[in-house]
Amino acid sequence: MKKITLLTLAFTSSFLWSQTPVAFFPESDFSGLHFGTCVETDNGNILVSSSDFPFLPGGAQSGKAYLFTITENTFQQTDVFFPDDVTTSDQFGSSITLKDNLIAIGAPNHDAGFENAGAVYTYIKTNGVWELLSKITTPDGQANDNFGSFVKIHNNQLFISAKNDDTVDNQDTNNGSVYIYSLIENVWVFSQKVTTENSLNFGAKIETENDKMVILSNDNATNGIFFTTYSFNDSNWSFLNTSEIFGDLEEVFRDFSLSNNQLFLVSSQLDDVSKIYILDDIDNSWSSSISQNLLQTDQLYTKIEVFGDNMLLGSTEYTLQLERKFPVLKYKKINGIWAFQNSILGLGPNAQDDKFGASIALDGNFAVVGAPEEGFLGMGKAYYFDVTLDVNEFDRESINIYPNPTSNLFFIKSNPDNSITNAQIYSITGSLLLQQNTNLGQISLGNFPPGIYFVKLTIDDKITQIYKVIKN
Repeated sequence: MKKITLLTLAFTSSFLWSQTPVAFFPESDFSGLHFGTCVETDNGNILVSSSDFPFLPGGAQSGKAYLFTITENTFQQTDVFFPDDVTTSDQFGSSITLKDNLIAIGAPNHDAGFENAGAVYTYIKTNGVWELLSKITTPDGQANDNFGSFVKIHNNQLFISAKNDDTVDNQDTNNGSVYIYSLIENVWVFSQKVTTENSLNFGAKIETENDKMVILSNDNATNGIFFTTYSFNDSNWSFLNTSEIFGDLEEVFRDFSLSNNQLFLVSSQLDDVSKIYILDDIDNSWSSSISQNLLQTDQLYTKIEVFGDNMLLGSTEYTLQLERKFPVLKYKKINGIWAFQNSILGLGPNAQDDKFGASIALDGNFAVVGAPEEGFLGMGKAYYFDVTLDVNEFDRESINIYPNPTSNLFFIKSNPDNSITNAQIYSITGSLLLQQNTNLGQISLGNFPPGIYFVKLTIDDKITQIYKVIKN
């Protein structure tokens, strides 16, 4: 029996005036580029990594990981993590995890006995001081295994993926595997290795909740993805089920999140539509559910994070080649329905790509979002904000475009507090077709043939938002 979960997603766009995300950046020892590549948060601690800058000689511009504490919206950088034996090409910080007094940081291209075999550096907080606990390398590693591609700490266990591990007949399969370690008297002890057949990049992402673990991998025949689920019994993780395959050449599934015993998936399609799916665990099997489109813009959503009744969706791609600030979509579960609340933006320049939302972490009522391309040369920033604002606070600020599809005219309705100062119409190839600075309540597509068009609105001369409009 399949349980269907319906999503109610409002096709409007709102802007967050009453609460501005707080931006933060390393106070010292900054290195590399793209600060905000990965973010994690737990109990008032925030771990953020940058990535390497390989165009400069030496290791001075290797990526690092930075730890911050937050108290009443006041940030303090407390630690910087960068082992002595890491080089520029090791991709240190491309995976991070933080839980209680433990940290693990992956370096999947570290030459641990073999080229790009990978390593993971773990840290522990003792008497208020973070110290290196151990450097973990795979017990059966080979070249290009990329051990440390993804890391996750859960219930004093550490899960490490080697997404290119050749586990089938020792050939170049890039099947992937996940290694599981248990913390025993402050020592990470290897306990188990799991994998599955007919997959690629097994362990590309790992999600855990209570006694359940879900591992993402690619299907090597269809270009789709599937999930392998395990349950924890006494001391071992036992195989529970393998999901159906999601996606193909026309629909690409980008990310997933596990929360409240449900899987949340986000995908993008050839027609530039992003979708969200919810899968329910019915009798130890993930059941299909109805999908719904996200906001109809040219933004393609590639990141999803769910915690309790809050959902955030981030983007790293768009179709129309117009540089812009990237929106993060916020949804809240109200009376069993996931309702769209608002679009949240970073504080960087208006007409520059920032990839705000490329990384997202949720912990209780607080979110941390990376904007790894914001600023000069993509130095990057990270942002922190509360996700508990009530949905009614944003109903006043919505902007609606209707009818859509249209045969000629479409209308723009907005609250007077959101003053639209400019509207531009672009073709699907990115050519500017029309610019209008007056009479912005309605726009005519009468001179254009049927097809898909993009409307770029400027609000209060400082924020832009792009909408998709279809002319019949």
